[in-house]
Amino acid sequence: MNGDPQMITLKDDTGTYAKEAYVITPIPNAGKSELCAVGYYCAWDGVAKAFTLKRLFKDSDATITSLQGPTVNFATLYTKVPANEEDLAACVWDLQFAPGVDADPEPPSSTPSTSWHWIEVRFKSMGPTAARKLRNLAVSESTWGTPSTDPTLYRNTILPYEQQFVSRVMIQQTQ
Repeated sequence: MNGDPQMITLKDDTGTYAKEAYVITPIPNAGKSELCAVGYYCAWDGVAKAFTLKRLFKDSDATITSLQGPTVNFATLYTKVPANEEDLAACVWDLQFAPGVDADPEPPSSTPSTSWHWIEVRFKSMGPTAARKLRNLAVSESTWGTPSTDPTLYRNTILPYEQQFVSRVMIQQTQ
């Protein structure tokens, strides 16, 4: 990564953690180069009554085309459409990203991305057996929040099976 502030974008950065992350990074693919656009976010699945962790991927040909021109529109580059998405994991929710320069995470908007040394990734998950039990209950998108619209439903059907994961991904900045 070259330290360009647009190479890493954390969206929904109104608080301490962002809910989506997008990166332009070299990845081998079927395109003419290796410069691809990748994004991670959660989306609601009304059939499963759970969130799904998604990955947006645009190969190098689509990425280079989006980057060429007088002005780059990153919103267009990171457009969520089924043709560019793949499901990575079911029953993943509360996905959060926060950058860090020193020991503690900081709000994404507090420092420029060229100063970030790492990004902390947090999410909650549950196994497929527990998730199948939710399909016959009155679970909605808001049930997964804490506090949710129905704290008893959350406490009895989700919380007992919830697992939390936290990891820090180091960023190599070059000058």
